[in-house]
Amino acid sequence: MTGYAKAEHRSENGWLQWELRSVNHRHFDVDLRMPTVFRALEPEFRSLMAYRLGRGHLDARLSWRPPDKLADNIKINTRLAVRVIGYARVLAEQMRRPAPISPLEVMRWPGVIEEQVADQSHMSGDARKLLHKALDELRKAQASEGSTLKSAIESRCMEMEELLERYRVRFPDLRQQNWKKMHERLKSIQVRVDAERLEKEVALLMMRNDISEELDRLDAHLAALRATLKASEPIGKRVNFLLQEIGREANTLAAKSSDAKGTHEAVDMRVLVEQMREQAQNIL
Repeated sequence: MTGYAKAEHRSENGWLQWELRSVNHRHFDVDLRMPTVFRALEPEFRSLMAYRLGRGHLDARLSWRPPDKLADNIKINTRLAVRVIGYARVLAEQMRRPAPISPLEVMRWPGVIEEQVADQSHMSGDARKLLHKALDELRKAQASEGSTLKSAIESRCMEMEELLERYRVRFPDLRQQNWKKMHERLKSIQVRVDAERLEKEVALLMMRNDISEELDRLDAHLAALRATLKASEPIGKRVNFLLQEIGREANTLAAKSSDAKGTHEAVDMRVLVEQMREQAQNIL
C-alpha cells in the first residue's frame, strides 16, 4: 500500500496541486487538507479516494495559488480587523506578559482578507480531474512497490523450499542415527535390553520426531503462497494467513529437530518467515 504521487495543473484560475502519500493500514483512513474554497467538495473527494484505494492510510493535500490578476484584488476588511484587535487587547489586559499582537496573525483571522475568488465551477472541475490523475499515479506507484515486494517474497519461498529439500535428504538417516545413539547409551551403562523392545522404543522416538507431515504441509502452504502472489485481486489478508501457518510449521520443525543442523535450518526458516511478514505489510 506504500506509494507517493503528485499532480499539478495551471490555468487562468491559478495553480493547483494534489500531493498523495499512502502507507499500509487494515482499513481506509485519510488525512485531507485543502484550502477553504474547496471545502464543499471534501465529501466528494473522500468518497473518490476510498473507492479508488479501498484500504490504507492516505495523506492527501490540495494546494491552490490564485492567478496574479486576483492577487492584485485582495482587500482587507478593516472593520473586522479592528474588532479582532480590540478583543485581543481586552484579553491581553487579563494576562501578565501578553505577546504583542502580530498583524499577520490578525490577517489570518477568517474574513479579514477578502479575496476575489476565481470561477468556482472551473476550479472545482480542475480539482476533480487533477485528483483522478493523482490517484492514477498513486496506484501505479503502489503496483510497482507491490511487484517488487512480491518478487522478494517469492525469492524467500525458494530459499525455504531449498531448506525443506535438505530436511528430506537427511530424514532417512535420522532413524539409523537414533538407533545408534540409543544402542551406545545402553552399552555404556552395561544394560541388556531385548532387541524387539529396543526397536519399539526407537520407533516411538522416531514417531515423536517425525517431520514428514510438517514438510508436506509446508510444501502445500508455500505452493499456495506462490499462487496467491500471482492473483490480481487484493491478497494482503491471505498472504498474512499463509505466513502465519508457515511460521507455525517452522516452529514445530525447530522443536522436533534432533540434530544441530536441523535446528539451525529451522531457525533460518523462521527468519525467512519474519522477513516475508515485514514485506507483506505493504502488499496490495
